[in-house]
Parts: sequence; structure tokens; C-alpha cells
Amino acid sequence: MSETVTVDEALKKGQRMINYPVIAIQIVGFGAAYYLTTFPTLPQWIALIVFLSGFTGAWLYWSFKITKWKLWAFKNVDDVYDLKYRAIKGKLIWPDGSIWEKTEIWSAADKKKWIQLQERFIEYDEFDDSHDVH
Repeated sequence: MSETVTVDEALKKGQRMINYPVIAIQIVGFGAAYYLTTFPTLPQWIALIVFLSGFTGAWLYWSFKITKWKLWAFKNVDDVYDLKYRAIKGKLIWPDGSIWEKTEIWSAADKKKWIQLQERFIEYDEFDDSHDVH
């Protein structure tokens, strides 16, 4: 069953589902790396690996979860054009063809659903011009 949500609701869900966890993962990784630097006997390269793991973990999380959000959001929002524009502007997704967009990790089944959802971008809203404006 499909639920209709506003663009604002979809973007807020995207922030909660994607961006907040990404920020948390980065903070934990960076914080752990900083903490490790307080141990003088510990090699600094370990802190560097933990630091980079925070960034890598956050990117991997985004790469998997953004596909789930996109499927949900573009299925349940009426104005897909506004959703796409505002999601790009709000740094939730990347523009089409961007090198960063290519880091999204899609399962075969989800990719098939996404391709089917693309038809929503070529459907035109019906416009009723039968009423005279005086």
C-alpha cells in the first residue's frame, strides 16, 4: 500500500534516516581517533585508520541507505520534480551523473524498482484548460 507524503515530510525523513546517522558515524570515528591520540605509546597510524574508518563507514552507510530512501520517497511523493530539486539542494542526494551519485549501492531488485519509478518523471500532470478566466 502506498502512502502519500509531502515533499517536506519526505525530506525530513531523509534527514533522520540518512544525514543524522552519517554525522553520528563520523563523530564517533573522529572522536575515537582523537581519543586514541591521547595514548603516547600507541602508534599514531592506528588513530589515522580509525579516523578514516569513520569517514568510510559513514559513506558506506549513505551509499546503502540513500537507495532505500529514494525508493520510498519517490514512490510516495506526488511532486517528484520538487522532491528531486530540494533533495539535491539540501545535500541529501547528488545530481544525476555526478561522480558521487555513482557511489550509491543498489541491489538488483532495488535498481529494477528505481528504473520503474523513473516513469514518474515522464508522466505529465493533467491540465484542465476548459474553464474560461474572465
